[in-house]
Amino acid sequence: MKYYRYFFEVNRGDFFDDVCFGKFRKEALRNVSLDDPNAGIGDSLTIIAGEYASSNCDKIGNSKPVAAVLDFPPRFVQLERAGRLPMGVQWAIGAGPNLVSYDAAKNASFVDIQGDNVNIVEHASNTGLALRGAEFMLVTFDGEDGCTEYKPTCGINSHQFAAFLLDHLDVHTAMEMDQGGSTAMWVRGQPGTVPGEPGIVSNPNNAERQLFNGVFIGVPR
Repeated sequence: MKYYRYFFEVNRGDFFDDVCFGKFRKEALRNVSLDDPNAGIGDSLTIIAGEYASSNCDKIGNSKPVAAVLDFPPRFVQLERAGRLPMGVQWAIGAGPNLVSYDAAKNASFVDIQGDNVNIVEHASNTGLALRGAEFMLVTFDGEDGCTEYKPTCGINSHQFAAFLLDHLDVHTAMEMDQGGSTAMWVRGQPGTVPGEPGIVSNPNNAERQLFNGVFIGVPR
């Protein structure tokens, strides 16, 4: 069996984690432990049915400054590096950068880019989660990976993504999931951009990438 974190296979001898710099293969192969934020194949917080499936890494790299708590009502919670969520949370996923925050004193939302993800300024395909009142939104932009300058086919960077969510979709809070090759959305019954993969929205010139975690929504028939 192959085990995947965001981008690399831990069963490879040349394993290198560029999202959690300094994390070793032996740490990635350990069972998840609340005493060790780097144990396990995931680099960001994931809670499934009340159990931690992965923790926020505490090493240098693309930190995950916010978590989407998917319990009802859904909400975004700011995270410290290697931070934990309050007891009782059943479903959550950490990601970043943060895109849009809400100022209760001003009763207004604003672009609020937080995190040290080096891809913040890169134009690429992009995925985010957002809240607009009681509405929970999943938003994906198509694009290409590796474009540092603006081109129509490259997609958007984090600042443009945040501005779009705030100005055009009127969201209250939002966070980015990831961008580039790990951007993907699957919608049952919808045409896809990847040949042979109906319902996949991702980099048009690349097949979808195997990921450690994601958000899935089921609609009763």
